[in-house]
Amino acid sequence: MMRHTVRFAVRSIRTWILLATPGLFLSAIGNLAAAEDTQPGRARVFLLAGQSNMRGHGSNSELLPPYAEAQTNVALWNRTVWIDLAPGFGRTTNEFGPEVSFGYTVKRALPPDRIFLVKYAIGGTALYNDWAPPDGRQYTVFTNIAHAALANLDANGVDYEISAMLWLQGESDAHEGQGAAYEANLRHFISEMRSFFKVPDLPFYIARVRTYYGTAEQSGLVRTAQVVVAESTINVEWFDTDSYNPLINNGHYNTDGQISIGIDFANTYLDSGPSGTFRAWSQAKGLDGTTGKEAGFSDDPDGDGVANGFEWVSGGNPLLVDNSNQALVPTLASNSMFSFSFRREEDSIGRIDLGVEWSTDLSSAWSNSFSVHEGVGGRYSKTNGFIVEIDDAPDPDRVTVHVPDTIEERNLFFRLRASQP
Repeated sequence: MMRHTVRFAVRSIRTWILLATPGLFLSAIGNLAAAEDTQPGRARVFLLAGQSNMRGHGSNSELLPPYAEAQTNVALWNRTVWIDLAPGFGRTTNEFGPEVSFGYTVKRALPPDRIFLVKYAIGGTALYNDWAPPDGRQYTVFTNIAHAALANLDANGVDYEISAMLWLQGESDAHEGQGAAYEANLRHFISEMRSFFKVPDLPFYIARVRTYYGTAEQSGLVRTAQVVVAESTINVEWFDTDSYNPLINNGHYNTDGQISIGIDFANTYLDSGPSGTFRAWSQAKGLDGTTGKEAGFSDDPDGDGVANGFEWVSGGNPLLVDNSNQALVPTLASNSMFSFSFRREEDSIGRIDLGVEWSTDLSSAWSNSFSVHEGVGGRYSKTNGFIVEIDDAPDPDRVTVHVPDTIEERNLFFRLRASQP
């Protein structure tokens, strides 16, 4: 766990003196949704499509926690309504696909976010005809289902993003001798998906199919095409599934295989740096891990005393020596209540833990503390009469901590604590 602190002291009941280590700041968490959508975090929609292995042959009866239970914090589109993600949406109601472990893994990594899955998969369907844009049968059904799901979110005021599309398909193209055309067909399909959903750089993730169906030549053509397309197209990634054995039911992944594929899809997405996260911010700022561009949460590539994590939260620049954004601003109200304020990037809300700790001297433990986790503007009462005021009109937010004058100790020491799992 990464943890950073900022310390300062307040001396005298009437004369307030703010002492802060130059350049250091704190970290906060999450993201505020649009005005009509007041839930914290981002709303992320994932599209899952393909043929029978995406549909799923994993056995519900073989599942153990956490996958065996319904996931009340991940939603699956059930043609007309959003329901809790649960096993039973595979080939039969007794089976499941990669959606179960995918949803769980993404949600666990992005706890403040809402996860929505739209899945449509039909066994024995090929890309060259069934999924071919613009009028292939499965292409039409899938886009209609996805359109209805997104329309439902729009109608309910959910400010969502389409985060990625997951693709597990290609066996039928190999079986039907269409391997030579698969590369061109896949490129066209990805382009049409990005156009239809109006996301020009929509991430597209491919689980490479096995050699079970079709001749060695045909399955090899499909597998090679999936790799070539992924490695030559922006925001397209692939991963191997060859180690997920044994196959069951004539070329289908078993329970463990389905779980592993879902996790692989999730990790591929998470490794890309999902929007709103520290990783995405560091990538956008050009932090690539090389000397002078160190990308860790606690790294300080510009040497200004402000770690990357603090730069992110405060809206700073990790490659520019400028500490103005990290300033802790003291104020003194007419009622002698001392306050200090700081900037907090909205995207950090819910992604790290931020707290204020205080003590009457520096020799004892920091036994008094309270969290600052609220994302919606307002005043929030804390322990010992402290008040945290959130101004969410600007971005970054302005967070003000009001220290009550009922605390009569002559010496008060405060520090801001920030941690990242």
